[in-house]
Amino acid sequence: MTRTLTKRGLIAAVVMAVAALFGSVLPASAATGPYGFTILHADAGNIAHHCEQLGQGYDQYHNLTDAIVCVDIDTSGGETGYRATGAVEAYCEINGNAADLTPCPMVAIDGSFANASSGAAHATFNCEFNCSSSTRNILYTETISYTSASCTSSAVNQVWSQAMGDTEIALYSGMGDWLPRSVGSNGSNDGTTYSSGHYWICP
Repeated sequence: MTRTLTKRGLIAAVVMAVAALFGSVLPASAATGPYGFTILHADAGNIAHHCEQLGQGYDQYHNLTDAIVCVDIDTSGGETGYRATGAVEAYCEINGNAADLTPCPMVAIDGSFANASSGAAHATFNCEFNCSSSTRNILYTETISYTSASCTSSAVNQVWSQAMGDTEIALYSGMGDWLPRSVGSNGSNDGTTYSSGHYWICP
């Protein structure tokens, strides 16, 4: 399914747009835990957001277009505990302008959200033609809920988000042919996947 980030409203949209310009977003004063992994504090709504350009081509209007994939970890807290959600974003922007989105000809997302205790949860999303003209295609893969404050000693609190190698955005070539750009071929940073890297989720 296609979903957009709604819980943080306009603030989230601004954060994500700025993040796309710089490639990643981390908490302003990010502390680290065991193994040097960054701690995301859910009560503060910390996020991890990393993006990669898979390549360029053209949209249906013949605009020079970038194919972008992002991997996210969103957090939130509450009276009964705290949680982390993994997500993968796929979208098309006109010539490097994160505020100027255009429909992707085709999007296929294969996302996973893993923790060091129970492994990975997977989810998929596919669309063809006019894929999300005004928003990003965002697939929420899994939400993990926590209650323990012993966050940096529990394996389930060590998480990472991934766009698997078959995650793909297709653009058009200058001749109008299909021009596939996959993570495995154009944007991997961990084997054949594009990974957020590991984080600790704490209250």
